[in-house]
Amino acid sequence: MSQKYLIETAQIIRQVRKEAPRTIEAAILYTYFNVGRMICETEQLNKRHSARIILNQISSQLTKENGKSYSVENLVLYKQFYLSYSARFSDNDLQKISKVWLESIADMQQYDSVIKSFKKKFRLTWLHYHFLISIESDKARDHLEKQAVQYAWSIDKLRLRFPEFKAEES
Repeated sequence: MSQKYLIETAQIIRQVRKEAPRTIEAAILYTYFNVGRMICETEQLNKRHSARIILNQISSQLTKENGKSYSVENLVLYKQFYLSYSARFSDNDLQKISKVWLESIADMQQYDSVIKSFKKKFRLTWLHYHFLISIESDKARDHLEKQAVQYAWSIDKLRLRFPEFKAEES
């Protein structure tokens, strides 16, 4: 193999190693976002049942099929994630996200398009967003998210900076 092909192959490997975790994280965020959306829609359609009953039913079914990531506590987080960040998308985008979700990943081209959109809109990990959704102020949440992206903060660094930011905001 020539030196040129070795260099090109090494570049491709580096690029894949760099992008694969971001793509996986975007797929996780896409999943949690849609579970949150589905919970909100189910609650709106079933007003005669309490939110807790609905969450217990959804959790029971999803946990049976997919494991403990779908406990009631986690479902509450996914719902909050959806409620906190759905405004990032236009109604048209939300319809596309919903359509691709309902049609599964059968149409890989559309799925890839949605995942790319999530990679652009959500630059951090689920652990970051899990922490950020606990912040009530949209302004504070958005500011911290931007800083975490800009400075490539780990989740630990983000948690450390939040009290400092809260003091600055007062």
